[in-house]
Parts: sequence; structure tokens; C-alpha cells
Amino acid sequence: MAQGKRAPPPRRDVRVYHERQQLWRCGLHATNALLKRRAYSAADFSKIADDLMAGQRSSWFHPHRSMLGLGDYDVNVLMVALDKYAIQTNWVSETASLEEIIRANPKMKGFLVNVPSQFGLPSFMAPANSLFGDRKHWIAVPRYYSHFHLVDSKTTPSRFEKEVDLIRYLEKVRKASGHVLYLVDKSESDQPVD
Repeated sequence: MAQGKRAPPPRRDVRVYHERQQLWRCGLHATNALLKRRAYSAADFSKIADDLMAGQRSSWFHPHRSMLGLGDYDVNVLMVALDKYAIQTNWVSETASLEEIIRANPKMKGFLVNVPSQFGLPSFMAPANSLFGDRKHWIAVPRYYSHFHLVDSKTTPSRFEKEVDLIRYLEKVRKASGHVLYLVDKSESDQPVD
């Protein structure tokens, strides 16, 4: 009787890459968390945002980042940054089955989540957030071996013990008017693609 390869046991000693929130740079921190290292700096993200703006009429409004240099990067900046590492970003529709997406994508690197910035905060803190407009917050959900981890730059990383816990979290995000993207590795390289 031939024996097949066994899947390695789940690792509990995984060192999850995590950056603490600085200014409004959660998009930068989430991207680096998905890449599992400090692949980009704020200057790199500002350059990507400016490159996206090239050829457009100049105005005081910058659609891809904060004019004040504080961050607040839009999804296009994150998508370009991830694409340079051959990671394809795919939007998850409101009706898509998260379970099917996970099972159909064995090369999945994780999820990128965009939530209203008061998502998960006590209700008494919401008024303070409204001083800065309708802000959104980026959160990474990278896969380490067979487990997904919640890596939020505002909190300590945590591991989803079961796939059903991850799916519940992502469903909660969708119900709170958040957005979910899943990330698929387009190559085996971990170097930027020019």
C-alpha cells in the first residue's frame, strides 16, 4: 500500500510580521503584513500614489492618498504594491461564498479587508472618529502555513483557529459595509516584478 505525503502539523511557533499603526498608514502596514516583511516604506507608497496620479489634471485633491502626507492610501495603491510581488488581488462580491473561494484557491496568500474605522470599537468612541470624515481602515489576514491570522495595525495579531472563525469574521466585515479582497500568488518568486 503506497503512502502519500502527509500535511505538516499546524505550527504554533509562527512569528507573524506586524507593524503598529502610524498616522493613517494602515494600508502600508496591511500590505507589509501580507508580504510578511517591511517591503515598502511610506515614501514608496507615496510614489506609487503619485505615479497613479500622473497624467491626470492637477488639483488640490489627491484621489490615492492624503495630501498631508499622512497616508490614507486607496485600494489602487495597495493593488499596485502587491502586484509588484506577483500577488493578484480579487474583489469578493457580497454574494460570493467565502468557503468556496478559500477551497478553490490553494495558492491564496490571504485577505485584505477594508472596514469603517470604527468597526469593532465601542460605540462611545464613534463620535471622535467622525471628526475626520468617513475614514476606512485596512486590515491584513495573511496565511501562515495552514492558518490565517488577523493582523490589524491597531491591535495585537491573533490566529483564526478554524476556517469557520475566519469566515464568520469576513461575513461580519461584509455586513458592516466593509470590503474584502482575496490574494492569490501569481508566481513562486518573492522578489518584486518590474
